[in-house]
Amino acid sequence: MQDKTGIQVNFFAEGTFILKTQAGKNLSLVQETKYPESGDINLMMNLEKSEELSVRIRIPAWSVKQMISVNGQFLEGIESGSYYEIRRRWADEDRIQIRFEMEGSLIRRGETRM
Repeated sequence: MQDKTGIQVNFFAEGTFILKTQAGKNLSLVQETKYPESGDINLMMNLEKSEELSVRIRIPAWSVKQMISVNGQFLEGIESGSYYEIRRRWADEDRIQIRFEMEGSLIRRGETRM
């Protein structure tokens, strides 16, 4: 998805997605992942020309531990159940690495009577 400030990554699936930037330039977002088998997601931005824009990444509510880096630099302040916004000048072949902890957990709801 995209809006006037940038793009949103809502769905994690292998593929190449062709979009337009605010300046009307082509943006190809390449997504490499085995999600949900693995919590590793790699995004590569292919741009005709460097441009400032926002990339918003959906952080699932169930994700207790997550990590995002841009070109190897780790980012902070990532919260479960929200979108993490990265606003910067993007260049061709910039990379975003995302990792969600995929460990299972039990969630107890309500009371169980025997």
